[in-house]
Amino acid sequence: MPYFKYTSPAFIINATGHPSITVPMGLNKEGVPIGVQIVSAYYNEDELLHFAKLISKFTPGFIKPSK
Repeated sequence: MPYFKYTSPAFIINATGHPSITVPMGLNKEGVPIGVQIVSAYYNEDELLHFAKLISKFTPGFIKPSK
């Protein structure tokens, strides 16, 4: 399945227990939502959230895909 091709790296990181967050980045040329996963060191959630907020200021954020 193509979905697992793109989500397997995120699954591996999540399985380690590291704090992570996904920031919406907009849509690709096919109109599919894309994002970036940011991973941090253990117990570093405050910097992780700060960085995610900073990135979100420079992206269009979540855009509902058209049907």
